[in-house]
Amino acid sequence: MKTVNSKPAQKISMHKKNEAWKKACVDYYSGAGDTGHGFMNRTKSDEI
Repeated sequence: MKTVNSKPAQKISMHKKNEAWKKACVDYYSGAGDTGHGFMNRTKSDEI
């Protein structure tokens, strides 16, 4: 599993959101899904 750092800054101007920023966002969210936590891993009985 790759190491996930903090989420890239979201409240920055559009001209600062370059390819490196986009890749960092994709890497963050794809890595965050590998942790086993979050709403995507809950079952219906967990929600009740």
